[in-house]
Amino acid sequence: MTSDSSSAGASKPVSDGHLRSPTGTAVPASDGHLRAPTGPSKPAGPAKSASDGHLRSLVKAATWRVTGTIDTFLLSFLFTKSVKLASSIAFTEVVTKIALFYLHERAWNRISWGRAGTVRPEPAAPYPLASETGRS
Repeated sequence: MTSDSSSAGASKPVSDGHLRSPTGTAVPASDGHLRAPTGPSKPAGPAKSASDGHLRSLVKAATWRVTGTIDTFLLSFLFTKSVKLASSIAFTEVVTKIALFYLHERAWNRISWGRAGTVRPEPAAPYPLASETGRS
């Protein structure tokens, strides 16, 4: 039994008879008891890894360079008014910048700073505590 209520923020009955609020919080059911939200709490989807693979980084680098090369060609042509010179500049920078971007991407892949879900490990104590060594 599903409700056709279109009011924003209203709790809606679901097929199991429990109510689910739009925020996923527990809501009173028809018997007066609070019910936990039913269904998955997060949208289903593919699991994300902590880092990109080498091939993905390479493809990202190549597509970004296509964009950058078009920009470089247009700017070079704007300043030189020569298709030949603008093409030479754009071709040279595409080769060097793909390599530089790939190396930059791989270096950043080793850095956990700013990633969601990363936990900084606790530093080890320099000396064991007396309780850990069995001495009092």
